[in-house]
Amino acid sequence: IGAHFGLFSLAAARIVGPEGAILSFEPLPENYRLLDHNASVNGFRNIHCLPVALGADDGEGRFLVSADPSMGMLTAGQRQPGQRIGEITVEVRRLDSMIGEGELPPPHAVKMDIEGGEVAALAGAANMLSMWRPMLVIELHDTSAAVMRELNRHGYEACLFGSRITIERASGNVHAVAIPSEREDCAELLERF
Repeated sequence: IGAHFGLFSLAAARIVGPEGAILSFEPLPENYRLLDHNASVNGFRNIHCLPVALGADDGEGRFLVSADPSMGMLTAGQRQPGQRIGEITVEVRRLDSMIGEGELPPPHAVKMDIEGGEVAALAGAANMLSMWRPMLVIELHDTSAAVMRELNRHGYEACLFGSRITIERASGNVHAVAIPSEREDCAELLERF
């Protein structure tokens, strides 16, 4: 989620192999074209590129565009991208809607980097979190406490990469891994990070 030009999508596609599927969400048209091109030129037929943003509601949203193509964001938050150069309208979907309507299979893992839109995207994935219980890797953008509340509500445990600071106390841009509390087979991950 927030695939940019597909670096993590390409790595994940190699890991899961041709039998697995990678769903890459990228609403910025220029990034989407690069993502689709990178998947194609690298021969990954298991990367499915979707030109939508994810949020708490289905509909359209205003997307703030930055001169740095990795810094665009929906206007739902209080943040503004650095070097803002414009605004476009993008399609916004809830993961719960897309899974519930059969457009997507439920995921086993989710990587999210959406510049402050994490809480809205998680709110739009409440059923997914409760029913399908994927592992999560999330870049937080001054949303740590609110994201942790959302994760706690769905029975997830989480930690920051490379830090013993609790997520609630973290500020700025930090990376977290979250696993369903019942996944004893993954509990060691929290200790390693």
